[in-house]
Amino acid sequence: MSKLKVGDPTRDASDLGPMSREDLRDQLHEQVFLVKLFSGVCHSIYLI
Repeated sequence: MSKLKVGDPTRDASDLGPMSREDLRDQLHEQVFLVKLFSGVCHSIYLI
């Protein structure tokens, strides 16, 4: 995570944009946890 560049999500130079709400952060954390739990690896997640 320390190598990710936080910034404007519409710019190619940014890897990660800001989270809009705390509950969305918690949902994302849970999704990553479940992916790692069931697959053992989490390379990336595409949310719809």
